[in-house]
Amino acid sequence: MANLSEWIPRGIFIFIIIALLATGYREYQHREKLLEMQNNLADIKNTLALEYTRQIKIKYSPLWPAITPQLFSDRKIPSNPIPAPSNEVTEIKMARPLKPQDGQDNGGWIYNRMTGEIRPDSRKYFKYK
Repeated sequence: MANLSEWIPRGIFIFIIIALLATGYREYQHREKLLEMQNNLADIKNTLALEYTRQIKIKYSPLWPAITPQLFSDRKIPSNPIPAPSNEVTEIKMARPLKPQDGQDNGGWIYNRMTGEIRPDSRKYFKYK
């Protein structure tokens, strides 16, 4: 039977391995959420571009279309999974580029109907467009 002095180094080694695996798993989860956010953002942009083009053919409108569930085939606005899943859209109407302060920093999306610009409503991830 092994004595205590032999078990302590093994325990420390196992603890270090578990800590490294947990850190790697958290990074993996974050990368997956970031990729999902980027894909959902691209989906929203494509849908808005198609709807804007359709609107222009019917009647001229200075505004981009409102983001509603009816625009999407599954009748759901794609969510922003970072920091927590949300498909809430903060809409503004200003003839200038969006700023991080325009949003509420609570997840979801921030959308400027004057310019068609849409970004994540998160100051940390605002750079993604």
